Amino acid sequence: MKLYYYKSQNFGDALNPWLWPKLFPNIINENDNTILVGIGTIINENIPVDPRKVVLGSGVGFNKKQFKINEKWEIYFVRGPLSAKKLNIDSKYAITDGAYLLTTLQLNKVESKKYRVSFMPHVMSTERWNWKDTCNELGINYIDPKNNIDFILKEIRRSELIISEAMHGAIIADIFRIPWIPVVIYNQFVLDFKWKDWCSSIGVEYKPIKLFSIYKEERISNKLFELFKLQKSNNMFKNSIYDLANDSIKKSIRFINSHIHKNTIKNFIKILKSPTCFLSTDSIFEEKLEELNDKIFNFKKKYDLY
Repeated sequence: MKLYYYKSQNFGDALNPWLWPKLFPNIINENDNTILVGIGTIINENIPVDPRKVVLGSGVGFNKKQFKINEKWEIYFVRGPLSAKKLNIDSKYAITDGAYLLTTLQLNKVESKKYRVSFMPHVMSTERWNWKDTCNELGINYIDPKNNIDFILKEIRRSELIISEAMHGAIIADIFRIPWIPVVIYNQFVLDFKWKDWCSSIGVEYKPIKLFSIYKEERISNKLFELFKLQKSNNMFKNSIYDLANDSIKKSIRFINSHIHKNTIKNFIKILKSPTCFLSTDSIFEEKLEELNDKIFNFKKKYDLY
């Protein structure tokens, strides 16, 4: 099977080439006509039409128009009930995210817990702000979502609590029975639908904490300066006014960012002082693992992987 996933630095997407060859080393073949639809919010109209599609825990999302599944779809399970409803399939297929198949791997044991709290932003958020410095200021561990998979898994497993804007940061925490707290910093990067889809599958209500959006000063100023340069080139500003505007913009951005940063720190401290943590119950977790084992047994049996 040819592995189908969204190729990016995003942690959830990057799990695909790491996980599936470990689970099914003899079935992944880039020249195959059948595609294995992997981890991610990738069931939409962009998925190839002609090949046969085998779905193991993918989610519906980012679809701009309606599409229907047909006889070319072989669905073992999807991320959650919202995906099942969108696909108009039986709710029995709504088990949970495919990343939970990590539970079938024999991972190296980690030493005792090293971090009381770790924070993992969405991969796109790392471009907006230096979150590592903020974590250092708060005295908590920073997990870069662009780091290699083995390192991220180890850092999560060595933490007592995970604060995550990245959904798969929370998912991995749940898999290893580590309490997690979902946060939203930049609305455009967090898709409520996929979080609710997954959370519904494990009996947890999605109640994220909204934090202030904060941007690097140079990122804001560069955007605004581009606008002023355009206006200047059109002779709408004299040089003296242009220089004055640039100086004012820099001072304003510095002031606003300082205020937002202070509030961001305050909000994180509130979270750390009285955390409202989430974690699927042991009974639901065990139930999901049992359902996944049944699905994987059937999958391996059909494709002669035993």
